[in-house]
Amino acid sequence: MVTRAFRNCSCARTSCPISAREACSDIGAWDGYYSFLAERNGASRVVALDHYAWGVDIEARDAYWKKCAAEGVLPDHERDATDFWRTDLPGRRGFELASRALNSEVEPIVADFTTADLAPLGRTTWCSTSVCSIT
Repeated sequence: MVTRAFRNCSCARTSCPISAREACSDIGAWDGYYSFLAERNGASRVVALDHYAWGVDIEARDAYWKKCAAEGVLPDHERDATDFWRTDLPGRRGFELASRALNSEVEPIVADFTTADLAPLGRTTWCSTSVCSIT
């Protein structure tokens, strides 16, 4: 499974910065691409951590941002956590679908890594989609 975000990614299909038997935390996991890649490459434990991509109603937020742009005003970023936050986590559907299809043991955690207590995760190698150069 390759999501459209990685259609033009030079490294997505072949490389993974995680070596076998390492524990990995995928920060900003979104659809879990790197989480599942790390698991497939033998990581001992993989934690997929996200909150923004999983909980914000991206379509509603984008419509609001386009309206702001058309009106020449800056969008209020605080609305992401209020008006556009969805407790049913609509953005996590792709992750859940892939997890079931792959019979994955990746651990999804809904949290903001900038404010969450990450100590319970233990020692892991941190990775994110920023390891890939999108062309």
